[in-house]
Amino acid sequence: MKVGRRRLSHVSHWLPAILITFLTLCANATTIDFYTDGIIQSGDCYDQVNVWNTAAINMTGGIAQSVWTYDSSTFNVQNGSVSLVVSLQNTSIVTILGGEIASLQLLDNSIAYLYGGNITETLATAGMATVHIYGKNFNFIPKYSNGPGWITGNWSDGSFFSIYYRNYEPFPGTHLFLHEIPEPCTLGLVSLGFFTMRRNIKTFRK
Repeated sequence: MKVGRRRLSHVSHWLPAILITFLTLCANATTIDFYTDGIIQSGDCYDQVNVWNTAAINMTGGIAQSVWTYDSSTFNVQNGSVSLVVSLQNTSIVTILGGEIASLQLLDNSIAYLYGGNITETLATAGMATVHIYGKNFNFIPKYSNGPGWITGNWSDGSFFSIYYRNYEPFPGTHLFLHEIPEPCTLGLVSLGFFTMRRNIKTFRK
């Protein structure tokens, strides 16, 4: 229990710093709606990002305060930061390879695939949403008996991660799936697919 209290105290000090950084770097940030494929890249600053329809958005850099995905859209994160929340609705999908997100929230029938990156606050699921985490050396440190807690482990590149997971349905449920990755090449294959999609989007834009 002492570990949990220290973790909560540590996390609670991050949020003001993240918000100050966002306000400093993105004083003129605006809201953007994506209805077709697009890219969020280095130098981009958005207050709120909304992704609709079947749009696929690749985040390779930049900053957003919040990202909301709807319908059957896809949000792929390789780098950059989201200072408040990424919230998935309907049947939307997020794939996270890197970058930093404060909170990841999944509702309805949405799906998250986590291969890397850093979730500094909370991972939360509700409805029929599912989360797939790909790594190794998994461990769960409960905050309370039969309640939320921290999922720890290593990504395929060996880097350590710790994610505070909260399930808003009866716990434990069928919302969280841990996939052991013995070979580091798996992340490389995912990255290859990500960059292929990015190249196709750039070609489409020309």
